[in-house]
Amino acid sequence: MEEENMGELVKAPDGSPAEIVGEWAKEKHDCLNRYIDISRGVRKKFVGEDGAGATYIDPFCGPGLCKIKNTNEYIDGGAVAAWKKV
Repeated sequence: MEEENMGELVKAPDGSPAEIVGEWAKEKHDCLNRYIDISRGVRKKFVGEDGAGATYIDPFCGPGLCKIKNTNEYIDGGAVAAWKKV
């Protein structure tokens, strides 16, 4: 397998772009999921009558798919992981 560099974009099996990340990305998603759970009650206070208003923004998110460096394992990107948790 060719050496992969962090942040590099590669083509996933389905043809979509995937960013090369380290094993730590799984732990980051665990932390993100805990944050979403912990902040759920507070965010509900800001939801308007139409259901809009409480938003999570990840300023460091990349594409919706990541590939763990030097493996064949793909995981959701941070924004997708957060969306699925909500």
